[in-house]
Amino acid sequence: MGVPSYREHFIESRKNYPYSGNIGLEDFYQFRYSIYRPSHPHKGDPPLGFEFPNTFHEILNNLSDTLSSEFDKLQETLKEENFFISIKDFYHIEELENLAKALIPPVEQKLFGCYCVLEGCYLYRNIHANIKAHSSWIPHSDNNPKEIIKIMVYSSDVLSEQDAPIFFLTKNGNAVKNKTTRVDLNNWKSPKNDSRFYDDDLRSYYNQGYSFTPILGSRGTVIVFDNNIIHKASNPSHGRKRESIVFMIRPWKKKMETYISQKTTGSFGDKTIFINPNTV
Repeated sequence: MGVPSYREHFIESRKNYPYSGNIGLEDFYQFRYSIYRPSHPHKGDPPLGFEFPNTFHEILNNLSDTLSSEFDKLQETLKEENFFISIKDFYHIEELENLAKALIPPVEQKLFGCYCVLEGCYLYRNIHANIKAHSSWIPHSDNNPKEIIKIMVYSSDVLSEQDAPIFFLTKNGNAVKNKTTRVDLNNWKSPKNDSRFYDDDLRSYYNQGYSFTPILGSRGTVIVFDNNIIHKASNPSHGRKRESIVFMIRPWKKKMETYISQKTTGSFGDKTIFINPNTV
Protein backbone atom coordinates (compact mmCIF):
# COMPACT_ATOMS: atom_id res chain seq x y z
CA MET A 1 0.00 0.00 0.00
CA GLY A 2 1.36 3.42 -0.99
CA VAL A 3 1.49 6.64 0.95
CA PRO A 4 -2.08 7.95 1.46
CA SER A 5 -3.08 11.52 0.79
CA TYR A 6 -3.93 13.65 3.80
CA ARG A 7 -7.60 13.43 2.81
CA GLU A 8 -7.48 9.63 2.58
CA HIS A 9 -5.76 9.42 5.95
CA PHE A 10 -8.38 11.78 7.41
CA ILE A 11 -11.25 9.63 6.15
CA GLU A 12 -9.67 6.48 7.60
CA SER A 13 -9.02 8.21 10.93
CA ARG A 14 -12.68 9.20 11.15
CA LYS A 15 -13.68 5.52 10.93
CA ASN A 16 -11.81 4.80 14.17
CA TYR A 17 -13.45 7.61 16.16
CA PRO A 18 -16.44 6.80 18.41
CA TYR A 19 -17.97 10.32 18.54
CA SER A 20 -18.12 11.44 14.90
CA GLY A 21 -21.93 11.56 14.76
CA ASN A 22 -23.21 13.89 12.07
CA ILE A 23 -20.04 15.92 11.56
CA GLY A 24 -19.64 16.27 7.81
CA LEU A 25 -16.28 15.88 6.12
CA GLU A 26 -16.97 18.83 3.84
CA ASP A 27 -17.99 20.95 6.83
CA PHE A 28 -14.41 20.57 8.01
CA TYR A 29 -13.01 21.67 4.65
CA GLN A 30 -15.24 24.76 4.64
CA PHE A 31 -14.04 25.81 8.11
CA ARG A 32 -11.96 28.98 8.34
CA TYR A 33 -11.77 30.19 11.93
CA SER A 34 -13.62 30.51 15.24
CA ILE A 35 -12.91 32.57 18.33
CA TYR A 36 -13.59 32.29 22.05
CA ARG A 37 -13.06 35.58 23.89
CA PRO A 38 -13.63 35.17 27.64
CA SER A 39 -14.40 38.81 28.42
CA HIS A 40 -14.54 40.71 25.13
CA PRO A 41 -17.01 38.91 22.85
CA HIS A 42 -17.43 40.58 19.47
CA LYS A 43 -20.65 40.62 17.51
CA GLY A 44 -20.02 38.78 14.25
CA ASP A 45 -17.33 36.43 15.60
CA PRO A 46 -17.67 33.00 14.01
CA PRO A 47 -18.89 30.98 17.03
CA LEU A 48 -16.35 28.60 18.49
CA GLY A 49 -18.82 25.82 19.16
CA PHE A 50 -16.38 23.97 21.42
CA GLU A 51 -17.00 23.58 25.14
CA PHE A 52 -13.82 23.65 27.19
CA PRO A 53 -13.70 22.19 30.72
CA ASN A 54 -14.18 24.47 33.71
CA THR A 55 -10.52 23.95 34.62
CA PHE A 56 -9.32 25.64 31.40
CA HIS A 57 -8.76 29.11 32.87
CA GLU A 58 -7.02 27.82 36.00
CA ILE A 59 -4.70 25.69 33.87
CA LEU A 60 -3.95 28.60 31.56
CA ASN A 61 -3.31 31.08 34.37
CA ASN A 62 -0.80 28.75 36.02
CA LEU A 63 0.88 28.02 32.70
CA SER A 64 1.00 31.69 31.72
CA ASP A 65 2.83 32.59 34.92
CA THR A 66 5.35 29.81 34.31
CA LEU A 67 5.96 30.87 30.70
CA SER A 68 6.22 34.58 31.54
CA SER A 69 9.05 33.84 33.98
CA GLU A 70 10.87 31.86 31.29
CA PHE A 71 10.36 34.63 28.72
CA ASP A 72 11.73 37.22 31.16
CA LYS A 73 14.93 35.21 31.60
CA LEU A 74 15.38 34.76 27.86
CA GLN A 75 14.68 38.41 27.06
CA GLU A 76 17.67 39.54 29.13
CA THR A 77 20.03 38.00 26.56
CA LEU A 78 18.30 39.22 23.38
CA LYS A 79 19.84 41.33 20.65
CA GLU A 80 18.08 44.54 19.61
CA GLU A 81 16.91 43.12 16.24
CA ASN A 82 15.08 40.16 17.81
CA PHE A 83 11.31 40.51 17.46
CA PHE A 84 10.18 37.43 19.36
CA ILE A 85 11.32 35.03 22.08
CA SER A 86 10.57 31.33 21.89
CA ILE A 87 10.68 28.50 24.41
CA LYS A 88 11.80 25.30 22.71
CA ASP A 89 12.43 23.09 25.75
CA PHE A 90 8.86 22.63 26.97
CA TYR A 91 8.42 18.87 27.27
CA HIS A 92 8.79 18.96 31.05
CA ILE A 93 6.05 21.58 31.59
CA GLU A 94 3.14 19.65 33.07
CA GLU A 95 0.63 22.47 32.69
CA LEU A 96 1.21 22.48 28.92
CA GLU A 97 0.02 18.88 28.61
CA ASN A 98 -2.94 19.74 30.81
CA LEU A 99 -3.81 22.62 28.48
CA ALA A 100 -3.60 20.34 25.45
CA LYS A 101 -5.96 17.86 27.15
CA ALA A 102 -8.41 20.69 27.85
CA LEU A 103 -8.40 22.18 24.35
CA ILE A 104 -7.82 19.42 21.82
CA PRO A 105 -10.58 16.84 22.60
CA PRO A 106 -13.43 19.36 22.03
CA VAL A 107 -11.86 20.32 18.68
CA GLU A 108 -11.46 16.64 17.78
CA GLN A 109 -15.13 16.02 18.47
CA LYS A 110 -16.73 19.17 17.05
CA LEU A 111 -14.49 19.90 14.06
CA PHE A 112 -12.45 16.87 12.97
CA GLY A 113 -14.65 13.95 13.92
CA CYS A 114 -11.49 11.97 14.67
CA TYR A 115 -8.55 11.82 17.05
CA CYS A 116 -5.64 14.20 16.45
CA VAL A 117 -1.90 14.28 16.91
CA LEU A 118 -0.26 17.45 18.22
CA GLU A 119 2.39 17.89 15.57
CA GLY A 120 3.72 21.30 16.54
CA CYS A 121 3.83 23.38 19.73
CA TYR A 122 5.01 27.00 19.65
CA LEU A 123 5.47 29.17 22.75
CA TYR A 124 6.52 32.72 22.07
CA ARG A 125 6.48 36.34 23.16
CA ASN A 126 6.30 39.03 20.49
CA ILE A 127 8.35 42.08 21.47
CA HIS A 128 8.96 45.46 19.89
CA ALA A 129 11.75 45.68 17.33
CA ASN A 130 12.99 48.63 15.28
CA ILE A 131 13.28 46.68 12.05
CA LYS A 132 11.58 46.59 8.67
CA ALA A 133 8.49 44.39 8.39
CA HIS A 134 9.48 40.87 7.43
CA SER A 135 8.79 37.20 8.18
CA SER A 136 5.34 36.67 9.75
CA TRP A 137 4.63 40.43 9.76
CA ILE A 138 4.06 40.12 6.01
CA PRO A 139 0.61 38.73 5.09
CA HIS A 140 0.90 35.02 4.44
CA SER A 141 -0.68 31.62 4.62
CA ASP A 142 1.17 28.70 6.21
CA ASN A 143 0.71 26.58 3.07
CA ASN A 144 0.21 23.36 4.98
CA PRO A 145 -2.11 20.49 4.08
CA LYS A 146 -5.81 21.35 4.38
CA GLU A 147 -6.20 18.91 7.26
CA ILE A 148 -3.94 20.88 9.63
CA ILE A 149 -5.58 23.24 12.12
CA LYS A 150 -3.98 25.70 14.53
CA ILE A 151 -5.20 26.46 18.04
CA MET A 152 -3.79 29.77 19.27
CA VAL A 153 -4.23 30.88 22.87
CA TYR A 154 -3.39 34.37 24.06
CA SER A 155 -1.59 33.88 27.36
CA SER A 156 -1.40 37.63 27.90
CA ASP A 157 -3.96 40.39 27.37
CA VAL A 158 -4.13 41.57 23.75
CA LEU A 159 -6.59 44.44 24.02
CA SER A 160 -5.34 46.87 21.38
CA GLU A 161 -3.19 46.92 18.27
CA GLN A 162 -0.33 48.09 20.52
CA ASP A 163 -0.29 44.56 21.98
CA ALA A 164 0.54 42.92 18.60
CA PRO A 165 -2.58 40.88 17.82
CA ILE A 166 -2.75 38.44 14.95
CA PHE A 167 -4.64 39.86 11.94
CA PHE A 168 -6.93 37.97 9.54
CA LEU A 169 -7.90 39.19 6.06
CA THR A 170 -11.70 39.31 6.40
CA LYS A 171 -14.94 40.85 5.21
CA ASN A 172 -18.01 40.54 7.44
CA GLY A 173 -16.27 37.80 9.45
CA ASN A 174 -15.42 35.74 6.37
CA ALA A 175 -11.68 35.04 6.02
CA VAL A 176 -9.81 34.47 2.77
CA LYS A 177 -8.47 30.94 2.44
CA ASN A 178 -5.49 30.46 0.12
CA LYS A 179 -5.08 27.28 -1.89
CA THR A 180 -2.25 25.15 -0.50
CA THR A 181 0.47 23.64 -2.69
CA ARG A 182 1.03 20.82 -0.18
CA VAL A 183 -1.63 18.15 -0.69
CA ASP A 184 -0.05 14.70 -0.84
CA LEU A 185 2.98 12.76 -2.05
CA ASN A 186 2.23 13.60 -5.70
CA ASN A 187 1.27 17.22 -5.04
CA TRP A 188 3.89 18.75 -2.77
CA LYS A 189 5.33 21.97 -4.17
CA SER A 190 7.07 25.08 -2.94
CA PRO A 191 4.71 28.07 -2.91
CA LYS A 192 5.14 31.32 -4.79
CA ASN A 193 6.95 33.98 -2.72
CA ASP A 194 7.08 31.58 0.23
CA SER A 195 3.29 32.12 0.60
CA ARG A 196 3.81 35.83 1.28
CA PHE A 197 1.29 38.32 -0.13
CA TYR A 198 2.14 41.89 -1.01
CA ASP A 199 -0.11 44.84 -1.87
CA ASP A 200 -0.32 43.94 -5.56
CA ASP A 201 -1.39 40.39 -4.61
CA LEU A 202 -4.07 41.67 -2.24
CA ARG A 203 -5.43 44.63 -4.20
CA SER A 204 -8.38 42.68 -5.64
CA TYR A 205 -9.43 41.73 -2.09
CA TYR A 206 -9.09 45.31 -0.88
CA ASN A 207 -11.25 46.46 -3.80
CA GLN A 208 -13.94 43.98 -2.67
CA GLY A 209 -13.99 45.42 0.84
CA TYR A 210 -11.68 42.97 2.58
CA SER A 211 -9.26 44.32 5.19
CA PHE A 212 -6.96 43.04 7.89
CA THR A 213 -8.88 42.67 11.13
CA PRO A 214 -7.02 42.52 14.47
CA ILE A 215 -8.08 39.63 16.70
CA LEU A 216 -8.23 41.21 20.15
CA GLY A 217 -8.97 39.54 23.46
CA SER A 218 -7.93 39.13 27.06
CA ARG A 219 -5.78 36.32 28.39
CA GLY A 220 -7.55 33.06 27.60
CA THR A 221 -8.76 34.06 24.14
CA VAL A 222 -8.73 30.96 21.93
CA ILE A 223 -8.50 31.19 18.14
CA VAL A 224 -9.00 27.99 16.15
CA PHE A 225 -8.12 28.53 12.50
CA ASP A 226 -7.27 26.94 9.19
CA ASN A 227 -3.58 27.58 8.65
CA ASN A 228 -4.23 28.56 5.04
CA ILE A 229 -6.32 31.65 5.72
CA ILE A 230 -4.35 34.81 4.97
CA HIS A 231 -3.06 36.30 8.21
CA LYS A 232 -0.17 38.26 9.66
CA ALA A 233 1.56 38.97 12.95
CA SER A 234 2.39 42.49 14.10
CA ASN A 235 4.97 44.56 15.94
CA PRO A 236 3.93 45.61 19.46
CA SER A 237 4.50 49.15 20.67
CA HIS A 238 7.63 49.79 22.71
CA GLY A 239 7.25 48.17 26.13
CA ARG A 240 4.25 46.06 25.06
CA LYS A 241 4.13 42.37 24.18
CA ARG A 242 1.97 39.44 23.13
CA GLU A 243 2.47 35.97 24.62
CA SER A 244 0.93 33.06 22.77
CA ILE A 245 0.65 29.29 22.87
CA VAL A 246 0.05 27.61 19.52
CA PHE A 247 -0.89 23.97 18.99
CA MET A 248 -0.79 22.60 15.45
CA ILE A 249 -2.93 19.47 15.13
CA ARG A 250 -3.97 17.06 12.39
CA PRO A 251 -5.97 13.83 12.07
CA TRP A 252 -4.68 10.68 13.70
CA LYS A 253 -5.90 7.10 13.68
CA LYS A 254 -5.91 6.46 17.42
CA LYS A 255 -6.29 8.28 20.71
CA MET A 256 -3.15 9.95 22.00
CA GLU A 257 -2.63 9.19 25.67
CA THR A 258 -0.11 12.05 25.81
CA TYR A 259 -0.41 14.90 23.35
CA ILE A 260 3.01 16.47 23.92
CA SER A 261 6.09 14.30 23.53
CA GLN A 262 9.51 14.55 21.94
CA LYS A 263 8.54 11.76 19.55
CA THR A 264 5.45 13.39 18.07
CA THR A 265 5.62 17.14 18.83
CA GLY A 266 8.07 19.48 17.13
CA SER A 267 8.63 23.21 17.48
CA PHE A 268 10.70 26.06 16.05
CA GLY A 269 13.48 24.75 13.84
CA ASP A 270 12.05 21.23 13.60
CA LYS A 271 10.52 19.56 10.58
CA THR A 272 6.90 19.27 11.69
CA ILE A 273 5.04 18.81 8.39
CA PHE A 274 5.37 15.37 6.81
CA ILE A 275 4.47 14.32 3.28
CA ASN A 276 3.25 11.00 4.68
CA PRO A 277 0.34 11.63 7.09
CA ASN A 278 0.92 8.18 8.63
CA THR A 279 4.24 9.52 9.97
CA VAL A 280 4.87 11.24 13.29
